[in-house]
Amino acid sequence: MTTDHAPVSSRRSHYWQLPLFVLGVVAAAAAYAGFPPQPKNPAERFAYNLKALKSALERKPVDAANLEGLAVGLVAELTPETEDAATICRLCGSAFVAAAEADPARSDRWTQAAELFGKINPDLIADPQEKKLFLFRHAKVQAALGQGDPLAVANALIKVPGGEESEGERRRLLAETYLRLSPPNLKAAQTEFTAYLAGPTRRPAAQLAKDRRGLAQLCLTLGEPEKARAVLKDISASAPNDVYAAARIQLARLSGAENNWKDAVAQYDAVLKNPNTPPEQLPVVQLLLAEAYRKAGTPDAGRPLLEQAAAGTGSIGQAANFQLAEMLLNQPATPTGRGDVVAALQAADKALPATSDYDATYFTLEQVRDLFERTIQTSTNEGDLASAVKAATSYAPWANPGRATERKADTNAAWGALLKSSPTTATQAAEKYREAAADYVALAGTFPTPAGQAEFLKRAAQCYRNAGDDAAATATLDRLTQTPGLPDDIIASAWVEKGESLLAGKQFTEGSAALRQAMLKTSPTAATARVRLAVAYLDEARTKARTPATQTEAMAMLKNGQELLLAAVAAPGDTAIEKDAQNQAQFELGKFLLNQNQVADAEARFRQVVQARPGDKLLHQAQLYLGSTLLVAARGDAASRPPADAETKLTEAANLFAELSAGVDSPLRAQADIRLANTTLLLRKYADMPELCERLSTRYTGKVEELIIRSMLYTAYRFADRTEQAATVLARMEELFLRLPDDAFPGGADEYTRDYWQKQWFAPLKAKP
Repeated sequence: MTTDHAPVSSRRSHYWQLPLFVLGVVAAAAAYAGFPPQPKNPAERFAYNLKALKSALERKPVDAANLEGLAVGLVAELTPETEDAATICRLCGSAFVAAAEADPARSDRWTQAAELFGKINPDLIADPQEKKLFLFRHAKVQAALGQGDPLAVANALIKVPGGEESEGERRRLLAETYLRLSPPNLKAAQTEFTAYLAGPTRRPAAQLAKDRRGLAQLCLTLGEPEKARAVLKDISASAPNDVYAAARIQLARLSGAENNWKDAVAQYDAVLKNPNTPPEQLPVVQLLLAEAYRKAGTPDAGRPLLEQAAAGTGSIGQAANFQLAEMLLNQPATPTGRGDVVAALQAADKALPATSDYDATYFTLEQVRDLFERTIQTSTNEGDLASAVKAATSYAPWANPGRATERKADTNAAWGALLKSSPTTATQAAEKYREAAADYVALAGTFPTPAGQAEFLKRAAQCYRNAGDDAAATATLDRLTQTPGLPDDIIASAWVEKGESLLAGKQFTEGSAALRQAMLKTSPTAATARVRLAVAYLDEARTKARTPATQTEAMAMLKNGQELLLAAVAAPGDTAIEKDAQNQAQFELGKFLLNQNQVADAEARFRQVVQARPGDKLLHQAQLYLGSTLLVAARGDAASRPPADAETKLTEAANLFAELSAGVDSPLRAQADIRLANTTLLLRKYADMPELCERLSTRYTGKVEELIIRSMLYTAYRFADRTEQAATVLARMEELFLRLPDDAFPGGADEYTRDYWQKQWFAPLKAKP
């Protein structure tokens, strides 16, 4: 006989082939359970037991052991000749259902019932009431075993037939069935679980504790934390250790969600100190308690916990190391730098190597990447470049493709810049620049877009130039200019970079040719190339002018340079790049005119740049040159007296130098300070000179600039006929001069050579009576 509940091939066609679930003592006990004694005739005994089973099913509460014994005995005696075997299977299956509900600890009874019910075709049950009872009980079996269509099972469990118990395990089974729906009916499941746990149940206490934990999770999923809290508080210490610990942990999390971190700390701490907490849960609690301490404002209290958890392996040890690294990063650096942070990051990788299925429960992948990024940046900002490079190297398994290599290259480039600032570490600087360049080149080889490839090649070329390897820089830029698919803007910029690299290597012909290539592109960068080519002509002209044989060529180059600058100034400045090029051309033209002794024209050019307010670097240079030009103009030429507005020019110059002196911390400030002192002297403000020179000279203690500024104070005292003070300053200057090492005089202008001070300053003064 078959039903619509299982395929034909899976059903036994003979009832006597049903498995004998429990034999022996149970069957023997059932044989003598009734009184008076059962008939000895097998047929009569079978009928007697069947009648007893029907009676036992109707009796409430049920006797689970008696039901099970009668059912097992009847099933064991089924033969091919047994009449109404389907009814007997239905009754025996019902007995196992009743026994399962009476003693939920015996889950095997549900399986026994399923075996029997699977042989029944409900359409062949003639009695409507019996059919309803069968469908209801069968639904319970399916719910208990997670079988059948969950919607059909739920609908069957909702309708309780007359005479059938409405409570028992029905609500729990209904709740579990609601959770099997797609999507799950969480609210209905919550309602049924709540009613089930509030009523009488024979379910073991340990299992009830797990049910409460599941209900609490449902409440949280539905956004009802207060209901979850109430359910969790009902889980007592008598629950299984893992369930009790999980409940306390969840209560702590609820407190944390309300920013009640003091209570969260107390909850986690109680779990940690409970001797019954399963050992495998301790690292998790240590991790969570450390986080609670941090959010409660006492992160140091959590550090020992993180260190304990970090000593482990797996995802918890990994997350603990990440959290420990973050804690250390948020604290001031140790005297040796950020090595402790990097060590924690490296330990995280050893605890559980990075994989695509990273467990983000306690530290998300986004947090991991942000932690590495901040570690690299913080270490770089603090000058701990060694730690920054190590962090970037360890970042590789976690970063998006290419990102770790880029950060390592950036860090090595920054390291090279730091080392290059000292002559004693120039060799190490070149090595770091080369390492950075190699990484940039590697990135260019794997980057998916031509524009990205060009950017990395451009950075590589700059690093090669900084390393003093102009040949490598040029080769890299050659590769860049040959990259297909690049827009004119990028190509033009590459030609400019190549031109500057060649010019830096004293290859004027090749460099100027590269700049002309840039000028051919339809790009704002063509304007930059024009200005750079003009400056290259002027620089080369000065070099050739030193040799009589090439002076004619030098004059032609000067003319070409000037014409290019004039064209750049006259060109429209439609874009920011073109405007910058226009201002730069104006500035370079001013310098050219000043060198040609065309002071008034030079002043006008510098003034236009200052009024245009370009970027700070060019603005400050223009201010310095404008002030210097005003100084020259105020002195007049050798054949005439100073102009009538000399004092006005000197006052404007002094204001420009004072602004630079107050606001610019760069090599320009030293020049501005010297010129400010000189201008104040020329304005005959002798009374202002002592305070001014003292303030300015303290910026350059032990440097030649201090000597220059004090020389102006000496002159001011002499002009003011303050001989005694002048002598004191002179003595101090001589003492300073003797202390200055040779490398304090870099050369260039006369004042920056030791010979000038010996022969043109101190010697003439000593020669005077």
